[in-house]
Amino acid sequence: MDTAYETIIGLEVHVQLNTKSKIFCGDSTFYGSAPNTLVSAISLAHPGTLPKINEALIPKVIRLGLALESKINPSSTFDRKAYFYPDLPKGYQITQDKNPVLIGGKVTLDEGIVIRLHHSHLEEDAGKSIHHLDPTKTLLDYNRAGTPLLEIVTEPDFRSGEQVEAFLYRLRQLVRYLDISDGNMEQGSLRCDVNVSVRKKGAQNYNNRCEVKNVNSMKFAKQAIEYETRRQIKIMESGEIVSQNTLNFNPETGETTPLRSKEDAPDYRYFPDPDLPPLKITEDEIKVQKENLPLLPWVFEENIMSTYAISESDTKIISAEPQVAEYFLSYAQNHSHQKAFANLLVNKILPFCKNKKVPIQELALNLKHTEEMLDMVAKNIISSSTANQSLFEALLFNPDTSAKILAEQLGLIQSSDVDELSDWIDHTLVAYPEKVKAYRGGKKGLLGFFMGEIMKISKGKANPKKTNALLVKKLDA
Repeated sequence: MDTAYETIIGLEVHVQLNTKSKIFCGDSTFYGSAPNTLVSAISLAHPGTLPKINEALIPKVIRLGLALESKINPSSTFDRKAYFYPDLPKGYQITQDKNPVLIGGKVTLDEGIVIRLHHSHLEEDAGKSIHHLDPTKTLLDYNRAGTPLLEIVTEPDFRSGEQVEAFLYRLRQLVRYLDISDGNMEQGSLRCDVNVSVRKKGAQNYNNRCEVKNVNSMKFAKQAIEYETRRQIKIMESGEIVSQNTLNFNPETGETTPLRSKEDAPDYRYFPDPDLPPLKITEDEIKVQKENLPLLPWVFEENIMSTYAISESDTKIISAEPQVAEYFLSYAQNHSHQKAFANLLVNKILPFCKNKKVPIQELALNLKHTEEMLDMVAKNIISSSTANQSLFEALLFNPDTSAKILAEQLGLIQSSDVDELSDWIDHTLVAYPEKVKAYRGGKKGLLGFFMGEIMKISKGKANPKKTNALLVKKLDA
């Protein structure tokens, strides 16, 4: 990117709340149902039907407000946003305009970068227009119409696609920890509109911005921002002014294309919805949620790094999903060798779960026996490589059998017997006389080669520390 320019970015993120029913009626929100099977007279806006707020979303809104350090509005109101589109049954959307449920707040990224939030408001989702199933007609599925959304509007505090990507990752992680949304961007549970403008570095005024609509991937958000930045800089370099447009991002080409001019956008004519009373949130409701607020991801990360000396890279992997974080804590709070377990979790357990498509909470691994295995490694009874391979798999498929018994049955217990170690060493040295000569000629790096061969012969049973000492003694003799 041209270093003479600065990119200014703001987001409008739509979080689909995971209530079982829609925001203003009892229709199910189950994902993946046949088209137009989760609808009723209310969600289809039949004449005479009236909306009623789904109270199940209130605790979810409060939890998010507390986590984001937002002001929770004790009395927020609903408005009608008037625009006609085929997938909007009523011809208007019920949303919150002047008096939203959450005000302000912030998200802190790595390196202390703070992204301020302007507000977050509740609204209903529209249906889905399907263009690819018929060559001449647009089909409509109203299952999604009325699904509860919380739209989070940021200040224009982002300066790069990387920061936006990090923000979306953190937000998705947070809504999962709070259990208010599954955060699946590919299913539309988390999607965003990206507002991008460019200005000369040092300039204070904002130039015209372009809004990229309905981006459903962190990767695509980053790509859209990078393309828009290049496009706008090119326009400015040619002496022209960037037009304020609403854009679509094409993942296949990596380019944005105009949907409509911002100047031509309709006047939404917001006005208070006469059918819905204000949404009241009491101090008692806030107190209950505050007392039962789940562990926040950044608090979890700080705790395990400081308490168990887990590396930052392992911490990022363990904290990515709340189920994995809970699994780690279920071990760490009740067992020893937490750092070794973190390594096992990152390098063996999670890859196994991914390959076998097994949720980690359903993994048949006895944590008490896992601790026993890690203790045996720490005491050099078995090698770490043996533990990570043969014994780990044996524990998975024999959860009721202790690690020691399995290690004995599989012949994995390390040998410290001098005679046995000497036999393995002698066999290796006889097999590689030229390398022995090279070692004695000064190529000390060959020690690792000899150790590797001894481990092969012994099938990992040779005690590394004692083998190494005896090997050096024989080579230097």
